[in-house]
Amino acid sequence: MSKKPLKLFYAAGPGDVVRTFAFWKDSQSDPFEVAETYSGQFFSLVRDLQAQAKVVSSNSRKDHDHTENLSVSNQPKMKISGGRLGYFLSHIAYGFFLLGQIIRFRPHAAIISEGSTFWLILVPLSWFGIKIVPSLHCVLYREGEDRRLIKRITSLGDRFFFRHVAHHALCVSLRIKNQFIRMGGKASHASVFFPSYKTKMFKDFPAPPTNKDPFRLMYAGRVESDKGIFQLLAAVELLTRNYTQSVTLDVCGSGSAFAALKRASERHNLTDRVFLHGHCDRTKMTTLMENSHTLVVPTTSKFVEGFNKAVAEGILAGRPVIATNTCPAVDVVEDAVLVIQPDSAQSIARAVKSLITVPHLYEAKRNASDRLAPLFTRPRYSWKSHLLIVLFNLNKSFTHPFFTKTQNQTSILSKA
Repeated sequence: MSKKPLKLFYAAGPGDVVRTFAFWKDSQSDPFEVAETYSGQFFSLVRDLQAQAKVVSSNSRKDHDHTENLSVSNQPKMKISGGRLGYFLSHIAYGFFLLGQIIRFRPHAAIISEGSTFWLILVPLSWFGIKIVPSLHCVLYREGEDRRLIKRITSLGDRFFFRHVAHHALCVSLRIKNQFIRMGGKASHASVFFPSYKTKMFKDFPAPPTNKDPFRLMYAGRVESDKGIFQLLAAVELLTRNYTQSVTLDVCGSGSAFAALKRASERHNLTDRVFLHGHCDRTKMTTLMENSHTLVVPTTSKFVEGFNKAVAEGILAGRPVIATNTCPAVDVVEDAVLVIQPDSAQSIARAVKSLITVPHLYEAKRNASDRLAPLFTRPRYSWKSHLLIVLFNLNKSFTHPFFTKTQNQTSILSKA
């Protein structure tokens, strides 16, 4: 029997994998992230399997680190001017860069985060016997969208790839899995994972404040117009103008619309109701969440989303969540969420008012949060565990003792 170790390649998307790797080597989670990072989960998987691996991200901070069996690097995409055409060319160029890296490394399997490049570019990997595992963190298309010509062309390439090349897709939501199947992928070749959090992070998390005046809303995420932040601001204004109950909003995050949001808050005289905290580390995020009554995820219909971790974090914190139906997370945790229509400040305001004035509704959503929280803390629902199952199902190709015929899915998950 060959003694060669399992070899894995991971194209990790835009995250700073070198920074996460430095913390992981010291047995720490990345303090800049609330959820367990996918790269951190991958590092642990490589250690568990005693595998050899190469990890590449497109993060703009170029850097590199390595251990004896694990190479980790940030390799930014080329910046090509020219608007959409420049982006298109940069995406293609990065695809050929990844193609070269993977072929030279010759892994048994290559895990590729969506958004790394066009899927069609990676087809030649299958000619070398390399199994390609797409890691899908965003919906493949917006339902009912009128797609441009170039999008329709790339969609044809995606369909070919999913039908004939992709070995198994890891999907962060049921909505993504269903789209993968509609685009030609087999249902048996896709599985759904959820964002993962350490149990201790939310253990003994305090109940929401009993004093609901003011009723504290929290927004956590990128401050972008298509994330619905201006509809949320308008909802606070509506509630302030038309409702005697005081409502405040804590905005935790930064983004291209941050300055515009600040100006809008000042223009509408909401600076004593809306507090813009900018980017928050884990400690500050936890403090704001402890003081909140509910989290709001007001994603607009224009935004292409995968799951939205703020939904999971609200559930883990035992807070009811208000979210639009644009967010795929609501498909599996609807019992703990007030699902509203997107693009509507009035819908947000009505939902907030319902949580304030209907006590049994607020408590019902809280109770559902307790029941659904294990989806985000139990290892068997994690990205790492689902990837382990994919690799286990390839055990005839791999000779490492971890993949023995006597092992089953349960034993794999117990190690995750």
